[in-house]
Amino acid sequence: MPMINRCRERQIELRRRIRKLEDQDRSSDDSRVDDALLNLLNSVCASVSTVGCIYFKRWSMPDGTAWYKVGATTNPRRRDAEQNVLPVAAETLACVDVGSMDRARALEAAIHGAMDSQRITDANNRELFHLTEEQEGAVMEAIKALG
Repeated sequence: MPMINRCRERQIELRRRIRKLEDQDRSSDDSRVDDALLNLLNSVCASVSTVGCIYFKRWSMPDGTAWYKVGATTNPRRRDAEQNVLPVAAETLACVDVGSMDRARALEAAIHGAMDSQRITDANNRELFHLTEEQEGAVMEAIKALG
Protein backbone atom coordinates (compact mmCIF):
# COMPACT_ATOMS: atom_id res chain seq x y z
CA MET A 1 0.00 0.00 0.00
CA PRO A 2 1.45 3.40 -0.93
CA MET A 3 2.63 5.51 1.97
CA ILE A 4 0.08 8.27 1.31
CA ASN A 5 -2.79 5.78 1.67
CA ARG A 6 -1.38 4.56 4.99
CA CYS A 7 -1.12 8.18 6.15
CA ARG A 8 -4.71 8.90 5.20
CA GLU A 9 -5.94 5.76 6.96
CA ARG A 10 -3.99 6.68 10.09
CA GLN A 11 -5.38 10.21 9.91
CA ILE A 12 -8.95 8.88 9.77
CA GLU A 13 -8.22 6.50 12.65
CA LEU A 14 -6.88 9.33 14.83
CA ARG A 15 -9.89 11.51 14.06
CA ARG A 16 -12.19 8.66 15.17
CA ARG A 17 -10.20 8.27 18.39
CA ILE A 18 -10.43 11.98 19.11
CA ARG A 19 -14.20 11.99 18.57
CA LYS A 20 -14.58 8.93 20.78
CA LEU A 21 -12.50 10.53 23.54
CA GLU A 22 -14.50 13.72 23.31
CA ASP A 23 -17.73 11.71 23.53
CA GLN A 24 -16.42 9.94 26.63
CA ASP A 25 -15.57 13.35 28.14
CA ARG A 26 -11.95 12.43 28.78
CA SER A 27 -9.57 14.89 30.38
CA SER A 28 -8.42 17.87 28.34
CA ASP A 29 -4.80 16.62 28.60
CA ASP A 30 -5.65 13.48 26.61
CA SER A 31 -7.45 15.55 24.01
CA ARG A 32 -4.45 17.89 23.63
CA VAL A 33 -2.15 14.91 23.12
CA ASP A 34 -4.40 13.49 20.41
CA ASP A 35 -4.69 16.93 18.78
CA ALA A 36 -0.90 17.19 18.74
CA LEU A 37 -0.61 13.72 17.21
CA LEU A 38 -3.18 14.58 14.58
CA ASN A 39 -1.40 17.84 13.70
CA LEU A 40 1.92 16.01 13.39
CA LEU A 41 0.37 13.32 11.22
CA ASN A 42 -1.30 15.94 9.03
CA SER A 43 2.02 17.66 8.41
CA VAL A 44 3.78 14.36 7.63
CA CYS A 45 1.03 13.32 5.22
CA ALA A 46 1.09 16.72 3.53
CA SER A 47 4.82 16.48 2.94
CA VAL A 48 4.57 12.90 1.67
CA SER A 49 1.79 13.68 -0.76
CA THR A 50 2.81 17.04 -2.16
CA VAL A 51 6.58 17.53 -2.05
CA GLY A 52 8.93 16.36 -4.73
CA CYS A 53 11.31 18.76 -6.40
CA ILE A 54 13.56 18.37 -9.39
CA TYR A 55 16.59 20.64 -9.52
CA PHE A 56 19.32 21.58 -11.99
CA LYS A 57 22.70 22.76 -10.66
CA ARG A 58 25.99 23.95 -12.09
CA TRP A 59 29.47 23.99 -10.60
CA SER A 60 31.72 26.43 -12.50
CA MET A 61 35.26 25.11 -12.13
CA PRO A 62 38.42 27.26 -11.97
CA ASP A 63 39.64 25.83 -15.30
CA GLY A 64 36.54 27.18 -17.11
CA THR A 65 34.66 23.88 -17.33
CA ALA A 66 31.31 23.30 -15.68
CA TRP A 67 29.75 20.27 -14.02
CA TYR A 68 25.98 19.88 -14.06
CA LYS A 69 23.61 17.80 -11.97
CA VAL A 70 19.90 17.06 -12.23
CA GLY A 71 18.46 15.60 -9.06
CA ALA A 72 15.35 15.00 -6.99
CA THR A 73 14.71 16.04 -3.40
CA THR A 74 11.99 16.78 -0.89
CA ASN A 75 13.99 19.62 0.64
CA PRO A 76 16.00 21.85 -1.72
CA ARG A 77 17.65 23.84 1.11
CA ARG A 78 18.90 20.71 2.84
CA ARG A 79 20.13 19.35 -0.49
CA ASP A 80 22.03 22.59 -1.17
CA ALA A 81 23.86 22.24 2.13
CA GLU A 82 24.69 18.59 1.41
CA GLN A 83 26.12 19.34 -2.03
CA ASN A 84 28.38 22.25 -1.17
CA VAL A 85 31.42 20.05 -0.56
CA LEU A 86 33.38 20.92 -3.70
CA PRO A 87 35.96 23.71 -3.77
CA VAL A 88 33.42 25.81 -5.69
CA ALA A 89 29.82 26.50 -4.71
CA ALA A 90 26.94 25.08 -6.69
CA GLU A 91 24.58 27.42 -8.49
CA THR A 92 20.96 26.30 -8.67
CA LEU A 93 19.76 27.06 -12.20
CA ALA A 94 16.24 25.70 -11.74
CA CYS A 95 14.22 24.01 -9.00
CA VAL A 96 10.58 23.02 -9.48
CA ASP A 97 8.12 21.23 -7.19
CA VAL A 98 6.55 18.53 -9.36
CA GLY A 99 4.13 17.26 -6.72
CA SER A 100 5.67 13.99 -5.56
CA MET A 101 8.97 12.22 -5.17
CA ASP A 102 7.79 9.43 -7.47
CA ARG A 103 7.29 11.96 -10.25
CA ALA A 104 10.55 13.78 -9.43
CA ARG A 105 12.53 10.51 -9.57
CA ALA A 106 10.92 9.49 -12.86
CA LEU A 107 11.72 12.89 -14.39
CA GLU A 108 15.27 12.75 -13.04
CA ALA A 109 15.79 9.30 -14.60
CA ALA A 110 14.37 10.46 -17.94
CA ILE A 111 16.62 13.53 -18.05
CA HIS A 112 19.66 11.47 -17.01
CA GLY A 113 18.88 9.05 -19.82
CA ALA A 114 18.66 11.87 -22.36
CA MET A 115 22.01 13.28 -21.19
CA ASP A 116 23.79 9.93 -20.85
CA SER A 117 26.40 10.69 -23.52
CA GLN A 118 27.36 13.84 -21.57
CA ARG A 119 27.96 11.96 -18.31
CA ILE A 120 31.28 12.61 -16.55
CA THR A 121 32.72 9.11 -16.29
CA ASP A 122 35.78 9.78 -14.16
CA ALA A 123 33.91 11.38 -11.23
CA ASN A 124 32.92 9.61 -8.03
CA ASN A 125 29.41 10.95 -8.51
CA ARG A 126 27.90 9.25 -11.57
CA GLU A 127 25.20 11.92 -11.81
CA LEU A 128 27.45 14.72 -13.04
CA PHE A 129 27.42 15.90 -16.66
CA HIS A 130 29.35 18.18 -19.04
CA LEU A 131 26.92 20.21 -21.16
CA THR A 132 27.21 22.80 -23.88
CA GLU A 133 25.54 26.19 -23.33
CA GLU A 134 22.78 25.09 -25.70
CA GLN A 135 22.22 21.85 -23.76
CA GLU A 136 22.23 23.76 -20.46
CA GLY A 137 19.52 26.07 -21.82
CA ALA A 138 17.43 23.16 -23.08
CA VAL A 139 17.58 21.33 -19.73
CA MET A 140 16.76 24.52 -17.83
CA GLU A 141 13.77 25.27 -20.07
CA ALA A 142 12.49 21.70 -19.76
CA ILE A 143 12.69 21.74 -15.96
CA LYS A 144 11.11 25.19 -15.62
CA ALA A 145 8.26 24.08 -17.91
CA LEU A 146 7.39 21.38 -15.37
CA GLY A 147 6.35 24.03 -12.82
